[in-house]
Amino acid sequence: MNWTGVRATTAVSAFLLGLLLGAFAPALLPLPGSFATVYFGVLLIPLPLCVMLIVTAVLFGRVRENGAETIAARAEGIASGTLRSETTSALVWRVPMLARTGPVGTMLQSPTVAPARLVQFRVLPANSTARLAHALVPVHITLAKGMPAALLLDRAHPDLALLDDRATPETLAAVNADPRWTTTKFPSAFAHQGGRELLIGLAAGFVTAVIIALILNAAY
Repeated sequence: MNWTGVRATTAVSAFLLGLLLGAFAPALLPLPGSFATVYFGVLLIPLPLCVMLIVTAVLFGRVRENGAETIAARAEGIASGTLRSETTSALVWRVPMLARTGPVGTMLQSPTVAPARLVQFRVLPANSTARLAHALVPVHITLAKGMPAALLLDRAHPDLALLDDRATPETLAAVNADPRWTTTKFPSAFAHQGGRELLIGLAAGFVTAVIIALILNAAY
């Protein structure tokens, strides 16, 4: 999955939030009355917050939907055998509360339009490094953080996967007993999905707002 869109969305949203937070910084500084009147008059207009919320909702919604569509399409190719895949051990890492309705399937369930969650797993591929992977899982399959699972990783996009519900209880027990889960360092989801962009965006927005305020203060 291409996380460029997620990171870009995070950066834009964080920059707007930084602008909003930075707009309050001059409240701590002694300002001339004329500028204070103009500044806080504008500040009371919730335009920056509205813009931030709208942009965030639209961009994140579109990125999330595109990602889910990509995973659904690749998963169907894995299940049919038209795409190369690799069986791997996995542990459920994050199960979102929100579900989307769209094509979803597993190795034992043909793709149908049904509610599904985009679940994040920690995986230990046999031929590559430990990583995070994502799979669409129908809501009727109960998953919780820490549960063992078997996945079929997309060879071309190894952070996309299909849930292999053919795994036997014995196989899942062996996955759960693997000592590598406690000794392996996995990538941080925070950094992987735009954590660095979040911090940079917040800082850039905050500094920009303060500079604008100081320029306006000098003008008045």
